[in-house]
Amino acid sequence: MASREPEVLVERITNAEGPVSLPDGRVLYTDTYRGLLNAWSAERGEHIYAKVGGYPNGATLGADGHVYVANNGGALGGLRSFDSSSGYIQRVVEGGVPETILTEVDGRPLSRPNDLSFGPEGLYFTDPGPWEPEHPDPGFIHLVHPDGRAETVVEAGPGYPNGVAVDAEGRLLWVESFSRRMRRMDRDGRIEDLHEFEPGSIPDGMAVAANGDVYVATLHSGGLHVVHADGSGAELLDLGGTVLTNCAFHGDELYLTDDGPERRNALGHSYWGSGRLLRLRLGVPGMPIHTGSARPAEPQEQGGGR
Repeated sequence: MASREPEVLVERITNAEGPVSLPDGRVLYTDTYRGLLNAWSAERGEHIYAKVGGYPNGATLGADGHVYVANNGGALGGLRSFDSSSGYIQRVVEGGVPETILTEVDGRPLSRPNDLSFGPEGLYFTDPGPWEPEHPDPGFIHLVHPDGRAETVVEAGPGYPNGVAVDAEGRLLWVESFSRRMRRMDRDGRIEDLHEFEPGSIPDGMAVAANGDVYVATLHSGGLHVVHADGSGAELLDLGGTVLTNCAFHGDELYLTDDGPERRNALGHSYWGSGRLLRLRLGVPGMPIHTGSARPAEPQEQGGGR
């Protein structure tokens, strides 16, 4: 088990998620319970990128300059943001008013969208339902086409589909937090299990390296798992006890969001405002991510959304 020490860039985030590498060198992340997309750079430090409301979780950059956001609507477990509702998918430009592009798929309202990633066919996102491990809802992975049409591509069951990515060959990758599995769907629709994480290591967000290895933020493992592309299994990169939530490559550096060091209050939850943005000088380049765009669904498909 290798050990590394990440650099702390930002602290006191209510709950940090969704890092995104921006073309101008900044790194964007979500401040979930405040309903914010924030950005960081060495020159400007932390600053607000856009106010989106709800509970912005995963984010990714589109070819049209918009940041696309998986907004779970404002709830995680027993905690609520200031404007809770059902979940939705948004897009926004810096300083702009967010636009909701999707609130339902096939007539079924979205529950708690979590993470999203562009692929060759469009924008994939996970919708796992509430965080209730003892009584899990069925989870889904949906695809939004560039013209706004949406469809369900994976009925993932009760495993809680969480982080999602698309590899260099256009294959869909995702992890399931409750079942602790990493799975892959080939372009022909065939699904296979790639890895099962050990008990206590709960997979969350992930990023793909140029060599095909997948770097997975795992809650309560104390670090970061690297699932090897050659099928030889995974190794844990010890980061000194951090509770990681997500990660994204920026050149050969890895930016990470976490819930702070491994510490808990009397109720077993993270301390409020303990989230951080971290940087790990990895020396391993990331895979160029897929990009694209998706316009809002037609009103009759969207129903009475936000």
